[in-house]
Amino acid sequence: MSVKPDQKSYMALGNLHDVFLNASLMKKHMDKSSVGKDAEIFLSSDRGRFERIWVAFLYVLIEAWESDNMKEVRDYVASKVSIDKLTRLIQEGKKDGSLNKMRNTRHYIAHRDKRKYWDTGRLSVLG
Repeated sequence: MSVKPDQKSYMALGNLHDVFLNASLMKKHMDKSSVGKDAEIFLSSDRGRFERIWVAFLYVLIEAWESDNMKEVRDYVASKVSIDKLTRLIQEGKKDGSLNKMRNTRHYIAHRDKRKYWDTGRLSVLG
């Protein structure tokens, strides 16, 4: 059975897509940036910065996807394509702590008023 989204759901889908595009843009810039040869400066390099921003936007995307506001969007997407792999990946990330590290990175990026320079969120992308 196909679900037909209403106007509100179309706007929510657009909102979700916008967050995806933000993450995608950061990934493109990250991929173009040199990793460099000096691990000591990686976190201060453009590559390290783009990686943290990319991870932060990925977490925002997951946050949005799982929000109550996106239930109709999830139902609509699930009526068109399988979301089983995505659901499994999110569950695995919760179980193995990856999502917690992503959340730390997001908070580090977005809450510098409350986070220190050597916050766990700065280091969470490593490894």
